[in-house]
Amino acid sequence: MQPAVRHGLREINTQNTRHVLIEVALMSYLMGMGFDCRTAKAIVETWESDENLLNDGVLCE
Repeated sequence: MQPAVRHGLREINTQNTRHVLIEVALMSYLMGMGFDCRTAKAIVETWESDENLLNDGVLCE
């Protein structure tokens, strides 16, 4: 989980705090499911562009 946390710490000063925490949580979940950090980050980034998730309030921009 350290790579996901380090990513969050780098982003926390430039992005919305809620957004960063959700991103780190999702990346950590995916890493726990067996994905490497780079793949987990790529998956989360595709979710961030999913209009349904944004409209339903599951994710924030």
